Amino acid sequence: MNCLRRRSFVIKYLIIFALICLFVLINTQRFKFPFIGIEDANIFFVYAMNIAGGHGFVYNIGGERVEGFTSLLWVLICAFAFKISAYPELLLLLISGILVSLGLAVALTYIESALFFRSGAFKFLNSPVIFLALLFSMPAYVIWIVITLMDTAIWSTLLLMTTVVVVQAHSISMKKTNIIFSGLLILLLITRPEALLWDAVFILGLFAVRLSNHRWVGALKSVWLPIAFYVVTIGGLTLFRLKYFGYPLPNTFYAKVSPSIFYDLAQGSLYLAGYIISNPIIAICILAVLFTAVDSILGIYRKKKIEDGRMLLPFFAVTGLVIPVFWGGDHFGSYRFYQMIYPILLLCLLYGIKHVFPRYIPQGWQAKFTIRQGRIALCLVVLMAFIAQAFHWIYFERGSELGFAHQFSLAEAGRRDGDFMMRLFSRLPRYPRIGYITAGGHKYSYQGEIIDLLGLNNTRMAHNRGKRLGRKGHAAFEKATFYELKPDVVCPHLVRRATWQYNEKQLRESRTNMYLKNIYGDKEYQKQYVFVKIENQKMDDSRAIVGWFSKEFLSYLAGTKSFQIEMYEYH
Repeated sequence: MNCLRRRSFVIKYLIIFALICLFVLINTQRFKFPFIGIEDANIFFVYAMNIAGGHGFVYNIGGERVEGFTSLLWVLICAFAFKISAYPELLLLLISGILVSLGLAVALTYIESALFFRSGAFKFLNSPVIFLALLFSMPAYVIWIVITLMDTAIWSTLLLMTTVVVVQAHSISMKKTNIIFSGLLILLLITRPEALLWDAVFILGLFAVRLSNHRWVGALKSVWLPIAFYVVTIGGLTLFRLKYFGYPLPNTFYAKVSPSIFYDLAQGSLYLAGYIISNPIIAICILAVLFTAVDSILGIYRKKKIEDGRMLLPFFAVTGLVIPVFWGGDHFGSYRFYQMIYPILLLCLLYGIKHVFPRYIPQGWQAKFTIRQGRIALCLVVLMAFIAQAFHWIYFERGSELGFAHQFSLAEAGRRDGDFMMRLFSRLPRYPRIGYITAGGHKYSYQGEIIDLLGLNNTRMAHNRGKRLGRKGHAAFEKATFYELKPDVVCPHLVRRATWQYNEKQLRESRTNMYLKNIYGDKEYQKQYVFVKIENQKMDDSRAIVGWFSKEFLSYLAGTKSFQIEMYEYH
């Protein structure tokens, strides 16, 4: 029996892995995404390269220790990939596919055992097919979870597997559940900071399941091991961060989260509302979550216990929906935080169809469904899922709502700019200190010091006590801190010498100036910086660099007599 189960699991795993590979190829070919990850993934790669090179958790080699990444576990996995492979991005793409396949195979196994429609009003539906159809018809899910090369793959997998372990804890031995569950809690905590809340919810869920068969004291004793691992891991992580980085939380938290809880809640509520109305399938899933949550609450109230772990599915789904609200949402398109819980929303939908909705359908209606009608209905459900997503596939192709094409192009352009500036300034005693608002691709290929003006990789900017009001996750910049940091160059980029023309209006209205809170117009800024085009006369290249250069550094460059400098007035 165990052999058959293992063989069945392997078959599911291979099928899902093949589907992921297929959809990765479809997405990358259709939308021309390169296999280098998005801009923020390249920040992980910068730290990974430095760790693999023996420099530690630093953004600039020889610079300050800073936790400018959201996932400690993922950056270590990235470091492993950079250490052993000449093609680390492709290896990380493979690792992401393997991890996601594992989580989905576990979920599919659970669906077959607990959410398969063998009887009842919807016995004609095939729940595994529905699950996979709804999952892979969502382009945002496949791209965010696998292709971006972010920590989304491991985080989504761990959340899904932990959910499955808790909801089926009543059917697995207590010892085995505690060991697996404790391990997952530890992995979650070293993956993302919000695991502090997620782990607490999972522990409460397991305690609620155990309370159905034990008294309070017995139920509490049955979860002492996971609680112990939870507390010890939090303590260990906090001590490590304080000792190594000097702060109890990742630097990204201080750079992104506004000190105003009301502002975060307002932005987070808009984020959730936007997600609900973004897709009809999502709206249906949210309705199912709310309906099943109310049904579970009523059931627990009447019977004073949880009869089945499946009743916890809507509560885990609600947790996943609510946590980003407290953080204020996210600046990325297509609702990154919610893509990671999408499989849990689908499990909740299947739970509602299997165990909840039939109780509210009259028996006379249920008897009218035949097997043939059911098969037709299944085909229609699958077809409608893909039709409903057709609009989003077209939207992706235009590179509009999600901005994925932009995120990949930022990483590509950053790597290209960084490589060019390495050659441009190669004969100087030191590379100039460059301030950027995009800190991934540029730093990936530029060996000089880069100052992250948005604070994710710079503790001084992250801890400047600013209000963090503005574009979510990109509002840490403060002018006073900028003048303290005083980079040599500000946000330079490559241009074609033959076609580029100076456009003051475009510069004033640029995204960069917006993120820098319109600093270009400040008198103090204009006293210290001037906008220029720089060419190296010894380079046979049709490209040049344009950007803001400090007058002090510009004077030094002019003295070398190796550069052709054109200055432009800004009013």
